[in-house]
Amino acid sequence: MSRPSPAQWQRFLEREIPVTRALGVQVTRFDAAAVELSAPLAANRNDKGTGFAGSQYSLAVLSGWSLVMGLLREAGVAGQAVIASCELRYLRPVHADFRAICERPEADAVDAFLRGLSERGRARLALKVRLCCGDETALELDGRFAAVADTETVSRLSPGT
Repeated sequence: MSRPSPAQWQRFLEREIPVTRALGVQVTRFDAAAVELSAPLAANRNDKGTGFAGSQYSLAVLSGWSLVMGLLREAGVAGQAVIASCELRYLRPVHADFRAICERPEADAVDAFLRGLSERGRARLALKVRLCCGDETALELDGRFAAVADTETVSRLSPGT
């Protein structure tokens, strides 16, 4: 399994997570270093004309989840990921189109995550996501994402098999 291109990931999101179409989510970066997703204010505004908090949350979670799914694909692991918990800080209103950026964590965190998948078939990974409007950070998300490898992948990754 290899990491999909941004265009392939875009099609995947639109097919598997239909709300991404309604939010106008665009995959602007999907590589080994980071995931960046963008969304237009026009489709995600509230009654005050600023970015709807739920849309901001959704875009931030999607970028972190996408990074975890990319790590699974890079490692050749078939599995699923979910957000397990998060803390949000809304720092300023969003007055224009916005983007969520999730950068790959340090190598030791990724190694521990993949080792957990290999040894237990499940693991968690802490990620930080920034939601930006222009050059300013409007939201910060500290999230813990959980992943579960399918049974076949676990047996293939486990030592001694």
